[in-house]
Amino acid sequence: MLKKCFFFLLIFCLSGHLAGQSSFPFYDYVNEKVRDTTTRNYLIKQYEGTATAADVARFEAYYKKTYQSKSFSDEDLLEDGAEPHIAIHPDDPGILAVSFMQNSEGGLSYPVFVSTDAGASWTQSTFDSEAALSQAFPGDNQFGGGDPILAFDDDGTLYLTYLYVHGSFLDINGGIFLVYSNDNGANFVIPPPDEHVVYDNDILSADILDRQWMDVDNTGGSYDGNLYMSAYYPGGDLNTQGQIVLTKPAGSNQFDLDNIAVAVPFGPNGEDTQFGNIKVDQNGRVHVSCVYVNNSSGGGLIYHAVSTDGAQTFGTPVQAGQGGIFFPTQFTGNETVIHDRENAATSMDVDGNNVYIAWTDLEDGESKAYFTYSNDGGQSFSPQTEFGNLLVDSVEVYHFFPAVAADSGRVSISWYTVDKISGE
Repeated sequence: MLKKCFFFLLIFCLSGHLAGQSSFPFYDYVNEKVRDTTTRNYLIKQYEGTATAADVARFEAYYKKTYQSKSFSDEDLLEDGAEPHIAIHPDDPGILAVSFMQNSEGGLSYPVFVSTDAGASWTQSTFDSEAALSQAFPGDNQFGGGDPILAFDDDGTLYLTYLYVHGSFLDINGGIFLVYSNDNGANFVIPPPDEHVVYDNDILSADILDRQWMDVDNTGGSYDGNLYMSAYYPGGDLNTQGQIVLTKPAGSNQFDLDNIAVAVPFGPNGEDTQFGNIKVDQNGRVHVSCVYVNNSSGGGLIYHAVSTDGAQTFGTPVQAGQGGIFFPTQFTGNETVIHDRENAATSMDVDGNNVYIAWTDLEDGESKAYFTYSNDGGQSFSPQTEFGNLLVDSVEVYHFFPAVAADSGRVSISWYTVDKISGE
């Protein structure tokens, strides 16, 4: 029997609450992004309209004691080192950059480490995300955040995006931010507010972007230099809904919020999208994958969509897989297995005309890892394979958070296993 948590790597070769909105995004966002239970519970009561004057007074006292005085107890704080992300320079694979979500005194930071010798040594960037937040919103406190994502273009510009929940006692916002580096990540530029703050809004409105992912077109084609960001958007001021794609055109300083494409729309029965990924293939096609979740059952489908016109439009989404439970904490009777941040955690990569997608399914109190692939650019997908049980164990361990990467015909899958008895 396995007694520890293992991280596996497999390498092989293959040829609302508001009108028009579901309530699902708010609960998902708050549970994932707000770091302490007191603030989460207060926001949920405010969202549901059940907060009493006593609730508000208690939270005000907690806010003054905890956030204003920076007096956090151990249970208030996140553990270090969550949500790591790595990027490789497209023209020099020896240049790498990594970022992750790290607990700081009374907040979260997104440190960046860079390597110019293929990972043999690393140096921390001068970038300070907390200082950048203070510059954009002076006096604001942090309530949480997440999703630091990196992307290189072939000129050597390194982009970093991340999310902060920030504000004050009566005004808590969720925002997506963008900074960039011209020296492979050693130092970063904090651009003017209209470029630095991609989108920012009151989280009680649920008019927020979540799970932003990025990639750059480095093909030399018609859309070379475009920076694409996929995100989950429940609807609001951006006049769109679903798994959307924002584009920062080559030569532009900011994302074009007036021309947003929907890769995977919401379903006719209130089905939501979440956990998107975006990749540009060698031909300049923009690929997006995400889960398509039924708000009643918690299960649903894995969808893939592709654009051939620089993410101006997307073709009809194609089903790549399915799952029984993608978000267990959202649905009565479906408990989490190990901790309260379990979800479908989809991952995607492209290699030529091949598309690879991996995800987690949490049905029946289990956690299983699945994989599917397409050899025709995403027009059709193979039957899904539960690879975790084939390679390790299907009886004594859970399989979590698979990640897939592909290059020149080689496909790598990494994932976690956790012992069902010991939880390690």
